Amino acid sequence: MKKLATLTLVLALCVSMTGCGKNNKEAIKNAVDSYFTAMQAGDVQALSAACEEGYSDEMGLVEFEKTLDESFGADEMGEVFQTEAKDFFKNVVGKVIKEYTLVSAEEKNGEAYAVVNIKQLDFDSIDFSTASEEFALLGQTYALEHMDELLEVMQNEGEAAMQQKLTDALAPQLFDKMEEIVAAAPYVDSTLKVTVVEHGDKWLISGVYEQ
Repeated sequence: MKKLATLTLVLALCVSMTGCGKNNKEAIKNAVDSYFTAMQAGDVQALSAACEEGYSDEMGLVEFEKTLDESFGADEMGEVFQTEAKDFFKNVVGKVIKEYTLVSAEEKNGEAYAVVNIKQLDFDSIDFSTASEEFALLGQTYALEHMDELLEVMQNEGEAAMQQKLTDALAPQLFDKMEEIVAAAPYVDSTLKVTVVEHGDKWLISGVYEQ
């Protein structure tokens, strides 16, 4: 009787441990799906919510957003320009991953992670220098075509107001051109290791690493 009770206890423990592993694997898969689904939707807020603060990102999205913010996020650029920049980033995020396949979800040596095959935008092939050159040309053309209007704004409201009007007018054209450049970029195949950590009742992405 005692042996039977012991065996029952061992079996129950095994079932319990197996169940936990299975549940964690499902949680890992769900966390990874949430990350890539948000990315494909261009949902920057949901993407941020799927990751822990300060997560490691070898795909370069964090660095790209930081560069964009440093280049175009300054208050002096104006509300129109900042709105266009945010929309541009959202649209780029939505194009980064064309497709993804979750190969496996594992828990080994205290680390939870998934291996994912992706078809991703080739950022190395993107060159925005032509957009900058065209932006300068657009500015010259717009200034010539709207000279009287710009001069009136400068006389009545000052040079800063005139510059802001020029920036507001050109911002949509600049980011449209940058989106064209992104849309023309090729996609490349890659494999990622996506690490996941448990935060309370949530599993969040802690790192995205190229393999």
